[in-house]
Amino acid sequence: MALAGALAFSAASACSSDDDSSDGASSSGAKLTDVKMVLSWLPGADNVGFLAAKELGYYSDLGLNVDIQAGGPDVNAEQLVGSGAAQFSADAFTNVLTANDAGTKLVSLAQLTEHSAIRLVSRKEDNITSPDDWKGKKIGIFSSVNSFYASLAKHGLDQDTDVNLVEQGADMSAFLSGELDMASGYSYNEVGQVIAGGVPASDLNVYSYEDDDTATLEMQIFADSDYTAKNPDTAAAFVAASLKGWAYCRDNADECAKLPGKYGSVTPVDFMTWSVNEYNKVLWPAAASQGEMGVMNADRFEATAKILLDNDVIRTAPDVSSLIRSDVYDAAVGLLGSDVDLKGSSYTPLDVEP
Repeated sequence: MALAGALAFSAASACSSDDDSSDGASSSGAKLTDVKMVLSWLPGADNVGFLAAKELGYYSDLGLNVDIQAGGPDVNAEQLVGSGAAQFSADAFTNVLTANDAGTKLVSLAQLTEHSAIRLVSRKEDNITSPDDWKGKKIGIFSSVNSFYASLAKHGLDQDTDVNLVEQGADMSAFLSGELDMASGYSYNEVGQVIAGGVPASDLNVYSYEDDDTATLEMQIFADSDYTAKNPDTAAAFVAASLKGWAYCRDNADECAKLPGKYGSVTPVDFMTWSVNEYNKVLWPAAASQGEMGVMNADRFEATAKILLDNDVIRTAPDVSSLIRSDVYDAAVGLLGSDVDLKGSSYTPLDVEP
């Protein structure tokens, strides 16, 4: 039900300058700064806020001409941003940490989610209820889901000998056909694909890494540290417009569900509406530890880094104080003023099924 291919782009497509420059123009004639955002995955619920910011003119209102490129299984957003082929992306914080551990110099600009949405799905009849039951099982994984590797290490399981790992594609067909004992999926996407594929929710075991204390921070906006240092105003404008886009999609899920189709998704709008609604439940209301969407909690950053470090996912403890660019986030909130609700205290989800 999801797009099978992915659009990658090369370093040659990067902006020609890595300092603030105005190259485009708005309808009023004002010059805009050209920047590129690469999505970390296929166009879908977890990036509709950025698509909305683009389509509704929020980026251009703040002086940006944003070129959004689709991601997918063959696209490494961290490498592209680190190399300068793109200026911004949004992905799980764990992926930012592992990329930096391998040599990139990325910084965090806004933490969108504090609740984990990644799951492992199995059939109840197979009685797989905890990591202690994973040995010998054929498991579909997304290679970037570092909580999985942390759980393996925590339970003394070797990823090469104790489990049969299969890199999972963009849909749940391998699980639905019985090829996999377990499959990875997000609560707002792949879990719904299984249910829509004919397996009732009552026949599933849906495992959350929060049950194993290996859940980690997920979606955040990030950029290269050098680029951000040279272009703090551009970074703040990008964050501000993006947060406004996410607030719009909170209140207009049915409208935002139509946007991924404009960027190549073939997922039916009805399913996408369910998916956006489920992702809104992950985002809103903003976590109590944040207060407002985007706030970066140093303690939560440290906790995620510790999980990865203790379970040998990363080798070196990150300097969280230099990783978090709260000054950029604060400037973004200042640009929005009081017109945009980043708390979502009164958020009410839609009543829709996958």
